[in-house]
Formats: sequence, C-alpha cells, structure tokens
Amino acid sequence: MISYILWDESAELLTRRLQEQFAISNTLNGRSYDLSVSVGVAHFGDDDRYSIEELMAQADHAMYEDKRRKPSRQNYPREFSRPRMEAVA
Repeated sequence: MISYILWDESAELLTRRLQEQFAISNTLNGRSYDLSVSVGVAHFGDDDRYSIEELMAQADHAMYEDKRRKPSRQNYPREFSRPRMEAVA
C-alpha cells in the first residue's frame, strides 16, 4: 500500500512538472501559439488484477478528461483547426 501512495504522488509530481515546463517554454519561445500536454494516469494496487489493456483504457479515459477541462480549440485561429485529414495529408 505504501508504494501505491508513493506512485500516486510521483505521477502527480511528474504531471505538474511537465505542465510547468510547457508553460515556461510557451513564455520563452515567442510563438504565436502555445503548446500543452494532456496526461492520463491509471491507478492500481497490489491486489488489483487489471490487464495492460484495461490499464491503458483507464489512462486514456483520464487523458481525455484532462483535455476536456482545458480551453476549447475553437478559440484558435482557423488555420490551426483544419480537419484532421488535411493535417495528415
């Protein structure tokens, strides 16, 4: 149980450090846009029996929840919100 608590704190710390580094980079580079990161963490204990697929699904769900809490992409200029197929073409 102690390792579980330490891991939770480590995941939270790592997430916060990533977000801080992106914020610093955004202020220093003078771009006309900002970069951001969305993170999803799956928690489990010693007695949990999740498959890797289940853990990845939980982390993926948490990442999309993190994305939903952030400002909408609709605030960006039109050239940054083109349909996905144009972006990868």
